[in-house]
Amino acid sequence: GQSNPSAAATRTVTDAETTAYGFLGFGFLGYAATGVLFIVWFFQAYRAAASRGATTQTWASGWTIGGWLIPLANFVIPKLVMNEVDRMSNPEAGDPPIGDRWRSLPRLEASDMWWALFVLGSVTTAIGSNVLPVADQDSSAYATGLVVLACGLVATAGSGLAGGRMIRTIGERLQEACREVELFPGD
Repeated sequence: GQSNPSAAATRTVTDAETTAYGFLGFGFLGYAATGVLFIVWFFQAYRAAASRGATTQTWASGWTIGGWLIPLANFVIPKLVMNEVDRMSNPEAGDPPIGDRWRSLPRLEASDMWWALFVLGSVTTAIGSNVLPVADQDSSAYATGLVVLACGLVATAGSGLAGGRMIRTIGERLQEACREVELFPGD
């Protein structure tokens, strides 16, 4: 009746993996829910920003949703659409109608940081996740896959923080613009 130390170690590792994958599953559900809420906000923010009398937009409000659905282009189009929301919401564009004055305004640093970390997190998480299943027999490759996956998750978390800052700033700009035209008086 002696237990095999190797079998006990294998069980411990397997239990740890199962727990980690469970947390990843819950994390994915939270990420998906947050993504849906973000897209709803993005669509509404685009329409509110454009309602300031902006002209010469390159993208229509539908691209706030559709831009995410085109493989590979979804690494470019949402950021280009966000650049328009960012600039159209900028109070430096002046009073409505803002025409095309918004086009030359600078972007928020938080917007650029959000996107850079989002792309980095997406790519490294995908790489790390794809290394793990094929690396079971090679412990160094498995460890490398875990490190890459962890780096991707950290970048994704950073993207969430920068995105929160971006959403707050654009939301405050739009709320102030709406208050000025008395869409939300006394708010």
